[in-house]
Amino acid sequence: MNSRKRLTTASTTALLAAAAVIAVIRAQAGAAEAIPAVVTQTVEGMNAQIKLGTYPAKILQNNAFTVTLTDHAGLPVRDSKLDVVLSMPGMICGDAAFDLKEVAPGVYEGEVIPLMAGMWEAKVTAESTDGSTTFSRKVKADH
Repeated sequence: MNSRKRLTTASTTALLAAAAVIAVIRAQAGAAEAIPAVVTQTVEGMNAQIKLGTYPAKILQNNAFTVTLTDHAGLPVRDSKLDVVLSMPGMICGDAAFDLKEVAPGVYEGEVIPLMAGMWEAKVTAESTDGSTTFSRKVKADH
């Protein structure tokens, strides 16, 4: 009986330790997903501020998506064609593509519609007479 009691105590201790490790991993994963509504990036001398109107984005709903482009001197990048491709890495649910329209000098707006809850990647491609530049950001979507 004594050895059975020790085995039960050891099993309980191991189970509690495993639960603690899982809790720490989940907490770290949640912290990694804490992506802000506004993300700023610089690629090839072009600056992009990428903003979602509602964050986290709502699935199966229109979500405002704004990109503000400036050059290395901080001046608006005008007359570009902006496309957004929303994809979910590791999933076979397909991509969703959206166009953004210039509403003010260097400010482009549109709407994105995540198809399911989870972490998405939005790739924004800005095309101009000088070529194309691609920015990307993570987008969390929920119900």
